[in-house]
Amino acid sequence: MHITPLMNAPIIVQAHVICAVIALGLVPVMLFRRKGDRLHKIIGRVWVLAMGLTAITSFGIMDIRLIGPFSPIHGLSLLTLYSLIGAVLQARAGKIDAHKSHILGAMGGLVGAGVFTVLPGRLMSQILFSSFEVGGFVVILTLGIVALVIWRNRSRHTI
Repeated sequence: MHITPLMNAPIIVQAHVICAVIALGLVPVMLFRRKGDRLHKIIGRVWVLAMGLTAITSFGIMDIRLIGPFSPIHGLSLLTLYSLIGAVLQARAGKIDAHKSHILGAMGGLVGAGVFTVLPGRLMSQILFSSFEVGGFVVILTLGIVALVIWRNRSRHTI
């Protein structure tokens, strides 16, 4: 792993990566610690801010142009913003199940976009895997699928 490609990237890309790393780092905390207390609310606000900035800054990154200047990743950004707004509104209304649903949707956007960012040839793939880009992508994709299966099984048992 080497960070040189990120240091040479445009400032919007650097900001995007920093916000995404903060959001990704908070995901396990959000999933596994107690819900509803003051610390949960503080962590949640930081996470929503980091996720919102991650989604917004993505619109300044247009490496993959499939629909005009946009790509499927930008669709995930729109869904993430929708989920974040819904999560905040539902939490304020005291509708915790709906809040949780929106949060999980936004987390799905983070993971989905994250898989796209480690496609071979992309900046994050170069940073994380340098000479092992295809293998790194396969590892990340596999971990993502395993996490999804574990989460789905866990969700089924808690309902």
